[in-house]
Amino acid sequence: MTVNKITDKLPENNQYVLAHLTLDNWGDDDDLVGNRYWVVVKFRKGLSKIDREALCVSNPRKRIKECPDEADNNLKPYCWDSFGPSQYYGQDVDLWCELPGLGGLNDES
Repeated sequence: MTVNKITDKLPENNQYVLAHLTLDNWGDDDDLVGNRYWVVVKFRKGLSKIDREALCVSNPRKRIKECPDEADNNLKPYCWDSFGPSQYYGQDVDLWCELPGLGGLNDES
């Protein structure tokens, strides 16, 4: 499994990946090596501040900010959707890996 730095390569938009968080997502005193920092997330590309400024005034995205956009507390033009209601800002992930395929394991028999 190849580990990618976000500074080198980003996933495809809407791709599910295994991501390494830069912050503690929950406490687990038994996890001495930090495996709790790995989560499955969906990469979502948004608008950068420069892209937003370049939009036509009549474009509704000029005024409406969404989670993956570079705005407010999100310092990057993308975010990471988690399962459930939580999301991580772009800067909350530093490493990611593609999820392995299941091969024939998910084929119906």
